[in-house]
Amino acid sequence: MFPWNYGFHFGVASYIFLGAFYTVLVVVATTILNALWRAQRDLSKEQGGRHTLALGLSRLCRPPTGVCRHVLTGEFKSRECPNAFDCRGV
Repeated sequence: MFPWNYGFHFGVASYIFLGAFYTVLVVVATTILNALWRAQRDLSKEQGGRHTLALGLSRLCRPPTGVCRHVLTGEFKSRECPNAFDCRGV
C-alpha cells in the first residue's frame, strides 16, 4: 500500500489512506513535542510536580467541610481529630 512497494498505483483510496495516515502522524508528533516543551518550560521555572502533588495530598487528607477522614470512615464519633486534621503521618 506504500509507494515503494512493487505494483503500487496511486488512486483515490491511496490518497485518502496516506492523507489520513500522515495527518494522524503529524497530530501525534505535535502533541508529543508540545508536552515536552511544556514540561521543559515548567522545569526551568521550577514549577515541577512537587507543588501539584502536595496540593493534591492536602485536599485528599482534609475535605473542605472540615470533617476528618477518620470521622468519615467511622473510626471516631466526633469531629475532634487527635492529629489536628494533619493525616500525613497516619
